[in-house]
Amino acid sequence: MPVRPALVAAMLAACGLVTAADVVEVDPAPAEPLGQPPSWTGNVNALIGGKVLDEDDWEPVEGHSAFGLMFDTRPRSWPVALAINIIGSVGADEDDDTDVETAASTGELQLGIKKVFGEDGGMGVFRVWIAGGISFMSATVVVDRPNEDEIDEDDSAIGGWAGVGCYWTIARHFNIGPAVQFSAGEEVELFGTQRQPGGLLIGLNLGFHW
Repeated sequence: MPVRPALVAAMLAACGLVTAADVVEVDPAPAEPLGQPPSWTGNVNALIGGKVLDEDDWEPVEGHSAFGLMFDTRPRSWPVALAINIIGSVGADEDDDTDVETAASTGELQLGIKKVFGEDGGMGVFRVWIAGGISFMSATVVVDRPNEDEIDEDDSAIGGWAGVGCYWTIARHFNIGPAVQFSAGEEVELFGTQRQPGGLLIGLNLGFHW
């Protein structure tokens, strides 16, 4: 039987209506963000170096080996980070004439703020920082004389600190770079002598960045 043109047209129209009714638009799934950095950033570094105290206060133990841990962190929306540092130093001397051994140590708990420039890639992997705040200081002197009991005294004080340094960040996470700090505060009294527990610290940072 011959197919009439009118019947073909009606069939096509019906198919078109069915197709249009059955098609449902599906929104594409949102793309997952790629390579998004964590919402917090920061650094944790070990410090090794030396600390120089006031020679008039501390001779013959004014030169100390220094060590510590330096930590800072912030939300990426903040311009500066919160900083916490724990710094210690030790020095010792033995008098060749009297065989008297003198040892001294200082400790600092430093709280403050820190600004790291280039942390978001503006300066590549080279990052410069400045920091400062309040320092809770302590100091101890130990004297050991031949044929006598060892004696020691300690005291504490409050002061301030400021620092500057830089990091070379390797493979996006590993820091290495110099650090310079200066601290000063109230004097402590040890064996009848007023002494400044703060001083100039020069060291090397080794640590981790995230």
